[in-house]
Amino acid sequence: MTNSSGSCTLLEECSKSVIGVHGMKSQKEKVTLKIPRPLYENLIEIIKESGFNSVTEFVVYVLRDLISSRSAPKEPALTKEEIDSVKKRLKSLGYL
Repeated sequence: MTNSSGSCTLLEECSKSVIGVHGMKSQKEKVTLKIPRPLYENLIEIIKESGFNSVTEFVVYVLRDLISSRSAPKEPALTKEEIDSVKKRLKSLGYL
């Protein structure tokens, strides 16, 4: 679907219950995303043999992946003592 500005739109229909803007639950909600036509056409080429059935399906997958990777808890870095312990162990095993 295109508009007069040359952008393409993607419609996402959520079949699961989604909390709406005002906190009310709705059974279906549609959201329109506008993207430049060249990007849309590139996405069509990318998904041709990828197993995705549509650009919308691909974009939803990518956005969910992006959000989940950003919200995943980050592993704490090793402390200086832990690093020293690992080095000591590697040295005792002959690796260092």
